Amino acid sequence: MKAKKYYWGAMFLAAGLLMILYYTGVIEGISIFSAVFSVLLIPIIISSAIKRNFAGIMFPLAIIVILFDDVLGLEKFTPWPALFTALFLSIGFTILFPKKGSWYNSKTKNSAHFGGVGGFDSTNEDESVININTRCNGITRYIRSKNLKEVNINVSCAGAKIYFDNADMAGNEAVVNINSTAAGITLYVPCHWHIKKELHTVFREYTESGKPESDVTTKTLVLAGSCGASGINVVRI
Repeated sequence: MKAKKYYWGAMFLAAGLLMILYYTGVIEGISIFSAVFSVLLIPIIISSAIKRNFAGIMFPLAIIVILFDDVLGLEKFTPWPALFTALFLSIGFTILFPKKGSWYNSKTKNSAHFGGVGGFDSTNEDESVININTRCNGITRYIRSKNLKEVNINVSCAGAKIYFDNADMAGNEAVVNINSTAAGITLYVPCHWHIKKELHTVFREYTESGKPESDVTTKTLVLAGSCGASGINVVRI
C-alpha cells in the first residue's frame, strides 16, 4: 500500500513538472494533455505488471500509442487497431501465463474448488473459501455456504454466473476477489447485502440491477481484484 502511494505521488509530481516545463516554454511540440495523461497511466502499468494483469498493461500502452500516433508515425494503427491489438494480446498472454495467486494453491480446510467446466455446481454449507476458475467456458455456480468468508473468481474469455441467494456470511463481511480478462461476470446477491467496490479496472463496465438495496443491513460484500475488458453485473434478488 505504501509503495502504491509513493509511485502515484511521484507520477502526479511528474505531471505537475510537465505542466511547468510546457507553459514556461522549456518543452514544445507535444500535446500537454497527452503527456500528462500518459504519465498518469504509468502507475497503472506498473501495478498491473506486478499483479500479472495483462489487460492493465496492454490497454494503457495502447492509449499512449493513440495519444502520440502522430509523433510515432502510427496514424493508420489508431485508434481501433491499437485497442483490438491490446485486447488480443491481453487474452493471449492471460491464457499462456495465467495469474497464480495464493488461492490457486489454497490448502484451507473449509474450501471448495471449481474448475472451468460448464454446468451447475453448488457448495456445501460449511465451506468458507471458494475458488472458481474458468477459461473459455461459460459456467454457473451456486454458493450455498453458511460460513462464507472469501470467494476467488478467475475468469478469462468466458462468462460466469454466481448465485449467492442461498449463502450467508461467517461474519458481517465477505470478500469476492475477481481476476478477469475479456469476461462477463454476473453476481446474484441478496438485496439486503451492501456492496463495497474496491475493483482495480481497465475498460470494464460495472452495473447493478434488480431489487433496491435494503435500508437495514449488517452484511457487506466486498468486490476486489483486477478486471480488464470485462463486464461485472450485480443483480439483487
